[in-house]
Amino acid sequence: MKLRAATFLSLLFLAACNEEENHTIEYFLENEHERATMIEACEVQDRSGEDANCRNATEAAAKARRIKRLETAKRLYGE
Repeated sequence: MKLRAATFLSLLFLAACNEEENHTIEYFLENEHERATMIEACEVQDRSGEDANCRNATEAAAKARRIKRLETAKRLYGE
């Protein structure tokens, strides 16, 4: 019984120590400030290519640029 309690408490402790939450590309598209902050942090982070938030923020930035170019083209040339 003590072993089960110790195991449970250990797992609970490890879960509480989990790193920051991973955000989706959509989250970073909707939150420009968070996206910019994450990209800035990723620029100085080693192995940022392995970090899900860095990849998602970078992809969101690229997608935001594509959307902006498309909107500009529609405005200039129409649908």
